Formats: sequence, structure tokens, C-alpha cells
Amino acid sequence: MGRVFTAFDPEGKAVFINSDGVGTKTEFYERSGKHWLALYDSLAMNGTTASRTAARIMVTNDVVER
Repeated sequence: MGRVFTAFDPEGKAVFINSDGVGTKTEFYERSGKHWLALYDSLAMNGTTASRTAARIMVTNDVVER
């Protein structure tokens, strides 16, 4: 196709990729009607890993099913 949809340039720096989630805890958020809180939980899960590796979070994303 010749089109670039996504481009990533780490500028010569090391890259650490982590994929973590909230697991079955989403059930509690769903039952309480506060499903958006799962996003905070997910960010905390990934942030904890970043802090243990002295990494700086540049991008975070989630897949949300409801």
C-alpha cells in the first residue's frame, strides 16, 4: 500500500515493553457501575513495573471490552 499508519523511533534508546492488566478485577468495576476505574488500576499496574525497572512511561494504552 505504501502508507505508514504507525511509526516508532526510539532515538537509539533501549525500549522496554510491558503488557499487564487488571485481570478478573473488572468484574468488581462492572458490578459497581464504575468500569472507568479499571483504567486507573491498569495504569497503576503498568506504572509499578516501570518504576521497578527505572523506565519512563512514554505511551500507555488499553483494550477495553464492555
